[in-house]
Amino acid sequence: MNQYAAQMMPFDWILRLWGEIHPMLARSCTANELTESTLTPEHILGLLATDQAAMIGFFENGNIKLSLVLQFTEDDGHKAASILAFAGEDMMLYKRLYWDYIVDWLKRNDIAYLDTFANHRMAKVFQQKFGFTKASMCVRMPIKENTDG
Repeated sequence: MNQYAAQMMPFDWILRLWGEIHPMLARSCTANELTESTLTPEHILGLLATDQAAMIGFFENGNIKLSLVLQFTEDDGHKAASILAFAGEDMMLYKRLYWDYIVDWLKRNDIAYLDTFANHRMAKVFQQKFGFTKASMCVRMPIKENTDG
């Protein structure tokens, strides 16, 4: 019988599991046109290292299968959270097992709302399966060429 767990990830765990976490985050970062050129696993690691973001790891039999990275902000006097990355395997299984607990935890921490950038396919998943109710289209006009490589 499989054993499942969700765990807030201390930074030393993230470093220890980085070889497994990095590909998950890379897939999440490149799955969205807006974040693929501005958000990298290394950028997320920097945010996690400086407590500007938090990671919840989802495990099966002790092996990490899915990661959720949240960044907390304040917007017009309201505490908010944004999903920076949500990637790995069996998202719907872990959603069924743990999503309500995560939402309750956000509520207990006075988070007014949760946002994420999502491509069209994932926006539908977030609305239909996770309880997101509002959607908006973000359009971007590049002003300066990315010269980082």
